[in-house]
Amino acid sequence: MGIEHEDILKHLSKVCKKDDQQSFQVVFETYFERLLDFSISYVKHSEVAEDILADIFIKLWENREKLININNFDAYIFTSVRNQSLKYIEKKKRWTSEPLNEIYGHDNLINNYTPAAEYEFKELRRNFDHAIEELPDQCKRAFQLVRQQKLRYNEVAKILGISVKTVDAHVVKAVKRLREKFKSCRPKK
Repeated sequence: MGIEHEDILKHLSKVCKKDDQQSFQVVFETYFERLLDFSISYVKHSEVAEDILADIFIKLWENREKLININNFDAYIFTSVRNQSLKYIEKKKRWTSEPLNEIYGHDNLINNYTPAAEYEFKELRRNFDHAIEELPDQCKRAFQLVRQQKLRYNEVAKILGISVKTVDAHVVKAVKRLREKFKSCRPKK
């Protein structure tokens, strides 16, 4: 890191008690590169990661009087970056039709296009979105990251702080629940 933990605590204390901008700059420079790499490991884009860090450090400065209450600054700052990176991923998510294709059948979606079918598809999409929102939180996040964001299981495990096997169990559980919920919508073979 280049600077001792005790020195960081002294700088944080100066920021908190004296509004010391130079000490804040030292904290910023000490953590920036590691936090940037950490955020990039989630969001995959350095510009986005830089924006996330800027927001976090602005909030830190705005709430500097509360810094004294933080027992483990490393854990606090890395957790903040992780949470903001996950929020970005959630906001950025782009729905693909792949999960619906599993439930409804890709060929059926393409071969039976009519305005009525388009309306039915949009209604099914709304119901599908709602069904995903009803999944347990961790299960929903694992499903969205794997199936919609196209992240690998090991990446999702890192983001959510769980094992790869747990990610797999969540995705299987989500798909099972969605299939069960939409089994009446599946085309007859």
